[in-house]
Amino acid sequence: MISCQHATELMTTRELRPLTLFEMISLRMHTAICSACSTFEKQIASIKSAIMNEPDSVPGSEFINALERAIKERRL
Repeated sequence: MISCQHATELMTTRELRPLTLFEMISLRMHTAICSACSTFEKQIASIKSAIMNEPDSVPGSEFINALERAIKERRL
């Protein structure tokens, strides 16, 4: 079973690229038994939905690039 840290990394990675089958299964198994990660996953979906429904507040490409770099650096 994956750790909560790995689960949250997969949740954020999923926003940048499709997860592999193994990653999807691992994440689903983890969120099925971990209420904290399940809640976090729902929060990410809510935030994404709010951002997508507010075209005036969509972050610019500079912000997106900085966020992607920060996520990649976190994997060290």
